[in-house]
Amino acid sequence: MRNLHLRITLVCCFVFGLVGCLTELWAQEVDEQAVKQQLIGTWVLEEDPKSSWVFSDDELKGVYDGTLRFQGSYSVTDECMGESPTEYDEGMLFAPSESGADICAVIQGLSEDRLTLLFLPSGRFGFFVREEHFDE
Repeated sequence: MRNLHLRITLVCCFVFGLVGCLTELWAQEVDEQAVKQQLIGTWVLEEDPKSSWVFSDDELKGVYDGTLRFQGSYSVTDECMGESPTEYDEGMLFAPSESGADICAVIQGLSEDRLTLLFLPSGRFGFFVREEHFDE
């Protein structure tokens, strides 16, 4: 009976250790600089072409119909509003605002010509196309 308890304890320790190691391997490290490099440029909102976001190295501008709506710093992080990206996401976009209307979004997709954001806490999606690819 003692051997059985010892074996069960050892198996449980092994399983929990293995799960811990795998979880650590699956945890995503966000490469902020690489994602920022991919973001640089002008992105047009698919559902409203008058709306665009312009990313530079350290600044995000929101423009609507040629008028600047917001401007400020942004970061690509691995946490925003208590949420973290999954292993399939590119990271989190965070843009603080003096008015308190901070932007927090999961970067769910990012390619040469497409950007998909899941805004938190609303759960709404933003589908953007890079400006030079918008009419293609």
